[in-house]
Amino acid sequence: MVALLRLVRYFFVFVAVTYVAWKAVLVALDADGGPFEPGIDVALVSVLAPFLVWLVAKAAERLAREAAGSQRNLVRANEAITRENVERRRAEEAVRRAMDAIEHGNRQLVETNRGLQRETDRANKMAAQAQRASRAKSEFLATMSHEIRTPIYGVTGMTELVLDSDLVPEQRTYLEAVQASADALLTLLNDILDFSRIEAGRLDLQQTEFSLRDRVDDVMKSLALSAHAKGLEMVSFIEPDVPDGLVGDPDRLRQVLVNLVGNAIKFTDRGEVAARVTVASRDAEGLVLEFAISDTGVGIPRAKRKAIFQPFTQADGSFTRRFKGAGLGLTISSQLARLMGGKIRVESKPGAGSTFYFTSRFTVLLDDVAVAAPTAPAPTDNLRGRHVLVVDDHPATGEALQRMMQAKGLRTSVVDSAETACAVLQQAAASQDPYALVALDAGLVDVQQVLTALDGGWRGKGAAPPVVLLTSVGRSGEAAADGSPGVVGVRKPVKEADLFRAMAEALDPPSPAGDATPRPAGPRAHTPPLRVLLVEDNPMSQTVTRRFLEKDGHRVAIVETGAKALAELEDQEYDLVLMDLQLPEMDGFQAAAEIRKRRRTRSGRLPIIAITACAMKGDRERALKAGMDAYLVKPIKHNELYEAVHRLVAANGAAARRHEHVDGREAASIGSDVGRDGVHAG
Repeated sequence: MVALLRLVRYFFVFVAVTYVAWKAVLVALDADGGPFEPGIDVALVSVLAPFLVWLVAKAAERLAREAAGSQRNLVRANEAITRENVERRRAEEAVRRAMDAIEHGNRQLVETNRGLQRETDRANKMAAQAQRASRAKSEFLATMSHEIRTPIYGVTGMTELVLDSDLVPEQRTYLEAVQASADALLTLLNDILDFSRIEAGRLDLQQTEFSLRDRVDDVMKSLALSAHAKGLEMVSFIEPDVPDGLVGDPDRLRQVLVNLVGNAIKFTDRGEVAARVTVASRDAEGLVLEFAISDTGVGIPRAKRKAIFQPFTQADGSFTRRFKGAGLGLTISSQLARLMGGKIRVESKPGAGSTFYFTSRFTVLLDDVAVAAPTAPAPTDNLRGRHVLVVDDHPATGEALQRMMQAKGLRTSVVDSAETACAVLQQAAASQDPYALVALDAGLVDVQQVLTALDGGWRGKGAAPPVVLLTSVGRSGEAAADGSPGVVGVRKPVKEADLFRAMAEALDPPSPAGDATPRPAGPRAHTPPLRVLLVEDNPMSQTVTRRFLEKDGHRVAIVETGAKALAELEDQEYDLVLMDLQLPEMDGFQAAAEIRKRRRTRSGRLPIIAITACAMKGDRERALKAGMDAYLVKPIKHNELYEAVHRLVAANGAAARRHEHVDGREAASIGSDVGRDGVHAG
């Protein structure tokens, strides 16, 4: 259409130009005055016609080309429109499929959300069930702990009371077996409770100041009887650069040491059990100590070394195994070592013994003085530079004694037989450097030969060196010479302070008059009779606790509930309250809190001691928060109860209470109460 219009336009232009040109020619001819000849028009037309035809042809050709181009453009436009339509249909199809996919995805997402909600609900239910199970487990353990500890307290307490009486040897043997069985049952109970706490992540460590050497020595001393009964040598050595005053958890440290040393004794039939403490590393925050417990026992096969740290597992798990036990000690020890910032490992050779290493992190006291269990300094000033002969056939003991003495500035020589000792002493007596003292193992073969040689060769001449006799608990005949002139005895395993005190005493014996000098009285002399209110609902626990208190000279009244305790304290004056935590009607926590609200003694705060079979996490803290001043867990030993009473009464200033001015009526009431099995009705 555009080309056609352009052709028409060219045609009219052509006609107009032709017409104007023609008119111009005519005007020119008329102007000249010439006649107008029609032939001229014909000639002009004849001349101009081809040209005009050519112009028209060119215009037509151009119009044709433009028309063809327009046609091609139109075709291409149609093709483009077709392609666009196809692409649009494809896009619409893709959009439709995408919408279908989105709709399907939405349906799946809804189902997934529903599934997640179901799983969340299930997880919440399982978590709630787990929490209920955990609470039920804790409550079960607490109940079982209470229910088991209470009768164990009756067994151990009654046994301890009977052992303090006059018994024939056979009866004493039987009762000691009962005591040992009860202690074993209590150890198993404590292991199970500790294992449960560790599994639940509810075992917390204390941070207490304590003496490392006292703690290690106490562990070795407490296990010495069982070791010496098997003929084993017990030795411990703490390197001189190890500080004594530390901050950590001494009870958990003792637990690990007891487990490892006890296992070493259990699995060793001959030889020795040795404990060694060294500094593994130091930093600005404290130090890491390494404890090495070695034995000469059966050893552990390589394939079993990892398994022994698993719960309820032993290297020999058969029914015919020689060594019994629940298999929890090493598991608990491993977890405790981890909690104390260390780890535990073992090196062993079957038939040649084992060495257990465990590390633990501690903070060092600035003044290196432990206030929890201080030890009086040994009198070593007069020992420095002295020449000492150590006679012991156990290499580990000889080395430990030598290193202890050398650390204090003594010169030492070690021999391992009586014959060698006699020869060395003879040579030294004739030299310019005689021995100032002899440390002699009482269990040595021919030990009497050395004592006889000293008596015959030097005694009476003023040159015989004194003897520190190293004796073992439970070995008959070893202490026969202990206490004779020139001999001072020290029990193995040797405690460093005891050794140097005995050496100082042997070198500078007290004068005869000194024997009559009264020694400082023990803590029992500082605790006068008290009026004690015992709040306890278990008859057996009532009897045992009352007898413990009465043996210490105290007068005891007993009530069974917290409510009766409150009523009794309103009517009577007491110096001390011992209260069970699990009581009918009103428990010990509520009763203690109520006592703190209602009254105080005339001399100050009324001391309250919790005596309970509750040993779960938080019980002690709850008791102290409720107003109690001390916390004892059943089964309670007589000495534990006495020490707690003594410390608490002394701290509260109640030792000067007026006990002798009780009128006759009140005294008769107390006597009648005790006569009725110690039960005070209030």
